[in-house]
Amino acid sequence: MKKILENRENYRPVGRKAAALYFVLFDLPIVDPMYQFSLAWYKTLFLKSIADSREGVQPDRFKAITTTHTLNVYKQACKTLFERHKLLLSLQMCIKLMAGEGEIDNQEYQFFLRGGTVLSRDGQPMRPPNTDWITDQAWDNVCELEKNIEVFQGLSSAIQLNPKEWFRWFSSTKPEPEKAQLPGEWETKCEDAMKKMIVLRCFRPDRVRFAIINFINAYFRTTDFTTSKSTSVMEAFDESTAETPIIFIMAPGVDPTEQLKRFADDQGVKVISISLGKGQGERAKAILKKSSQDGMWCFLSNCHLSVNLLPELENIMDEMFDD
Repeated sequence: MKKILENRENYRPVGRKAAALYFVLFDLPIVDPMYQFSLAWYKTLFLKSIADSREGVQPDRFKAITTTHTLNVYKQACKTLFERHKLLLSLQMCIKLMAGEGEIDNQEYQFFLRGGTVLSRDGQPMRPPNTDWITDQAWDNVCELEKNIEVFQGLSSAIQLNPKEWFRWFSSTKPEPEKAQLPGEWETKCEDAMKKMIVLRCFRPDRVRFAIINFINAYFRTTDFTTSKSTSVMEAFDESTAETPIIFIMAPGVDPTEQLKRFADDQGVKVISISLGKGQGERAKAILKKSSQDGMWCFLSNCHLSVNLLPELENIMDEMFDD
């Protein structure tokens, strides 16, 4: 029992990180209500990660599970996200894991997300003369930053005393500002990447995206979390089950119908297709039942025209698989 208890305790960090990643997915409906991930699906994914982590020789079993599961979460979630939200997912995963390890200062992170809120400019330090490259918003952020976060105290004075050096950093191209050293002692004061990104956010918000990519790559020590590829029908099919329908989210100029039909031909499966809309409800129900009985695939297009019908189709599927 003592050995069992010791082994169980060794797995607790794995469980904590898995829980943190689940709540990243749990919060995604805030970004788009379409992003829904069930706990049952997540448990299945975690079991798959445990199995996948056994491949190859990896001395640290706990690290292997965590590493494999983290990448699986990203890859699987990306298959359901719009391209513009994938970097947000990576950043949230990175921040949640770092926060669990005590590596993130929440006050700094909140400033990075929101910037400074200026209620009054009374008493605000004067912006250096002849510094048109410093916008009013940038100076407001600098002043609020040193007012609210202790480590940044004196930042406005440093800029006032040496505006030319700060301009060289601001306008640098090789390396870009997100990679270049901060002027003077501020490279040492901003000892971690988050602090540097906060300073960058004040002056060069156009470079923040690139800084985030570098930040994520440095934490995970790989570019796997900042690169993604489109999902093929084969991949979706391999990871699906008969009880769970595959849903294609349409985008302008993209139609998976022909790709699906070619794939069905390769698999030797017949596809019955119907376009939903007014008066097609009963026909769709009948085709769904017939497809199940005859071992065919049922392709329902234009589902957005019959949203009220979808719960009925779900009930039909539940009844079929309960039998």
